[in-house]
Amino acid sequence: MEELDRCDALGIPYIVTHLGSHLGKGRRFGLERLTEAINTAFDHSLSKTVLLLENTAGTLNSMGSSFEDMQEVIDLVCESRAAICFDTCHAFAAGYDLRDVKSVETTIGELERSVGLNSLTLVHANDSKGELASRIDRHEHIGLGYIGAEGFRAILNADVFRRLPIILETPIDVAGADIANLKRIRELAT
Repeated sequence: MEELDRCDALGIPYIVTHLGSHLGKGRRFGLERLTEAINTAFDHSLSKTVLLLENTAGTLNSMGSSFEDMQEVIDLVCESRAAICFDTCHAFAAGYDLRDVKSVETTIGELERSVGLNSLTLVHANDSKGELASRIDRHEHIGLGYIGAEGFRAILNADVFRRLPIILETPIDVAGADIANLKRIRELAT
């Protein structure tokens, strides 16, 4: 509630959130707990800020690693105030292939069937230190992980992603890493 109100006061139209964990009590429990919390926040905030639900890598007990899960959450909350933040590393770790044009097209098709492309609002761009479907949430520099340069070229040139704001969420493990990743992503987008 406070974050929504802060965003509203600052004129920030979106806030990104992870969906959390079901704490080992099962998906249904997690879904009820999650949607109740979101609806409570919406009910007690006058903010018009849109809550962006970020897909997860599917680590133990986490919620939101499948596009169907994301849509189910949106269906159970005020739809006009919830949308999707697509995280490339998380999607890949959860089993959505992004390594080439064909796999990106397939993943976009799955996203469109499950959530709908109108819900897609923001992209977190980061390569993956883990292999496809590894469920490992470890971000890597653009083009240096298992998604690779060819995958990012396909992602960045897909019409659905080209129209969206993209935020780099890559490691800052050496001086200038952000600048290097930004240069790399610009190269791959052309």
